[in-house]
Parts: sequence; structure tokens; C-alpha cells
Amino acid sequence: MSDKYEKWRERIEKHDLSHTTGCQAQVDSSCVICYRPAEIMKKEFRRFWKWYREEIPEVTSYSGKTEESFEELMDENFHAVDRTGTEKARMKKRLVWLITSMRYERSPDKTLSELGELICQMVVASEKFTKKRKEARNLYEEYLSSESEGYSTDGSNREQDDSERTRWYEETLTKVIMKHNLDCELGIESKTRDGSCQRCFPIPEGISNNNDFLEFWEWYRKTMDAELFTGETVRIFNGLKAVQFRNRTDINEENFAELTLLVLSMRYSKKPKYDIWEISLEILEILSVSREFGIGIKKAIERIRKEKEIPEDHFR
Repeated sequence: MSDKYEKWRERIEKHDLSHTTGCQAQVDSSCVICYRPAEIMKKEFRRFWKWYREEIPEVTSYSGKTEESFEELMDENFHAVDRTGTEKARMKKRLVWLITSMRYERSPDKTLSELGELICQMVVASEKFTKKRKEARNLYEEYLSSESEGYSTDGSNREQDDSERTRWYEETLTKVIMKHNLDCELGIESKTRDGSCQRCFPIPEGISNNNDFLEFWEWYRKTMDAELFTGETVRIFNGLKAVQFRNRTDINEENFAELTLLVLSMRYSKKPKYDIWEISLEILEILSVSREFGIGIKKAIERIRKEKEIPEDHFR
């Protein structure tokens, strides 16, 4: 069992202990006391749960949040070919919610990404678990043997390399920043909007008093190799800081789009190691913890580091 999984398990144990001690602990979506499962299990979810237990023998329980996350995931269009960055991030986040809302007796053999892909494959093969178990199993086996790539959550195969994962950076650099910079240098009003341009979006006065943003920037600059931010970065951050991301109604396309724009409003000293959805999830977690516990960004980051790591392969 890896150190990362151990930390994940320790966070759950701390949460469970809080029910006895009354001490405040981080929200745990896998807790059946906080999120009691429905008394009557829906047919599609029952099929999912039976299948998932067979595929992932390490899983031990699910919660009411698992059922809720399952319903939200089933609202996605798994046959879409061209998804926007926002749609990709939303689907991946819903997969993360579903997987991490269940408990495991030991670290699964598969990574978080592999678990997500496995679920997507079965969702497609079973037509969102509307088919009977045997029929769905046969279709699933046919689906795997066909080596189809048409329903990948991000349109790429599992051997996606670093250049694929950071294509967003290269496209932003060539299609947005370079074109916009040329117009700015020539004094032409650019038709290409670039939120990372300090000429167009100067840093606001009084930024030195915005402690939350400065703490965010200090973390982001070191983690993502960022070299500058703009007034647009500050505006978007301040808006997202007010969002209560623990409330599912606030996790919508508009706010996911704002997370994407936040990442694109900064410039980088070199190609980042992460894709946009990974960066967005990191930011979302920090903002959620900060708002939930009424603490600053720096303390939220420290709390996350102590209680929960958020790596790409969460279960390794």
C-alpha cells in the first residue's frame, strides 16, 4: 500500500473519529453517516455497484454521494466526439467524485485515471447500465476486444504523452499570446483576446492588500512554473473565491470556464507539467477548503498537504 493511499486512508479515519469526538474534520463524501445511502437502490445504480465490486475487489462501501455522483455522471453525453475544455473537465471531475465517494480496504491496483476509463467503457457498453448484467458484460467484452478509442473521456489513448497533456499550453502560446502580442507591439486593437496581457489587463492598485491572492500566487508560481499574472487573473480569482464549490449547484459550466480562464490568464516560464483539468482540480480543492473552514489560501494548502494529497494517480 503506497504512502499516498495511506494519507488518503488517514484522512478518512480522522473524519470518522470526528463523529465520536465532535472535532471539526474535512468533508468526506464516502461517509455513510454524513451521506446516508437511499433506502431503495435504483436499478441502474444496483447494476453499476455489482459490476464495480467485481472489477475492483478492494472496494467495500458506497455512500449517498456515490448515488448522487452516479446520477450526475449518467447525465453526460458519452458519445460526444468534440468536447470543450470545460466539458472534459466536468466529466473528469464527476468521475473523480464517483470513485472517491466509495471506500476501499486497500489501494486498488488501478490508478485514478484507469478507474475512470474503466467506468466510461462500461457506461458505453451497458448504455448507462440500462442493459441487463449478462448482456452488458458481453457487450463490454466486445467493446474491449475492439480496442475502440471513440469514447475516451478526452479523445486520446492511455499512452497519452506529455506533449498531448500540455497541448493546451502550446495552442495558447501560438494561437493567442503570439498573435495578441504582435498587435499590442504595433499599437493595433487586437481581435484576439489575451487575459495574460498586462498591457490590456494591468495589475490593480492595492494588490499588496489582497493576501488571499498573493498566497495563491506564491503557491501557483512555484507549482506551475508561472512567471506573471494580470488584473484579469486577480478579477477571476476574487470571483471564484466567493463560490461555494461544496454546493453542487455552484459547480457548473460557467464556473469551470472561469477556472480555465484563470489558468490561461497567467504566463509560464516553461511548459507546465499538467493539463488544464488537473490544474483546475488543484485550484478548486484549495478554494473549497478555504471557504469551507473560513481560512486563508496558505492555511488551506497546508491543510490539504497534511490530510490529503491530490495527485493524478490518487490510489498509487
